Amino acid sequence: KPWPEGEKPFWLRELAAKSEFMVTGKELDGESLESDDLARNIADCEGLYYSGALEISFAASEREGMSQSEAAPGTLLGGKKVVMLVDDNDATLGLLQTILRTEFLDEELDFIPCNSGMKAFELALEKHPDMIILDLMMPEKSGFEVLEDLKKTPQTRDIPVVILSVIYDEESVNKARKMGVERYLVKPFVPYDISKVIREMLFGATRAE
Repeated sequence: KPWPEGEKPFWLRELAAKSEFMVTGKELDGESLESDDLARNIADCEGLYYSGALEISFAASEREGMSQSEAAPGTLLGGKKVVMLVDDNDATLGLLQTILRTEFLDEELDFIPCNSGMKAFELALEKHPDMIILDLMMPEKSGFEVLEDLKKTPQTRDIPVVILSVIYDEESVNKARKMGVERYLVKPFVPYDISKVIREMLFGATRAE
């Protein structure tokens, strides 16, 4: 059913939302769902796997304070493109690496895992990856604090940053845009959406209309 006028969530006003379910043999009672939040909550309660994939892409003109020059090439490890993965959850880091190593076997993509916001900036400064996928909710140092360090430092400010977080409120999305984030992906994630973003940003794949 269409959302009542004036009540549509900001991410449905501005984004294309894609939802996918994996059949697990369990039935859900109740009326049809109208919200990704409701779907996710019910799926969690019923032990189902749910992925409501949301992707926000910011045009260059929307990212405030960004250099107009092209991003400097990252440090390559043995000729490979390098993606730095920053998430305090080791299971998430392992899952991301497993998925993306399979997806990018032929493209020779490599990864730098980092499970600490405190270590993330120094590691990025040392390795200068081609892209950073960054979680927001981390102890000791949040993703926004890491992002601030990256964007105020000449050696790292042009490294493309993609947010991957459970947080998707309007304030956080706008803050990320103003700080120069390239894309904003929401957990729980669909593996294809992450690999698609990497293909577009690092290998020049054309975005589907």
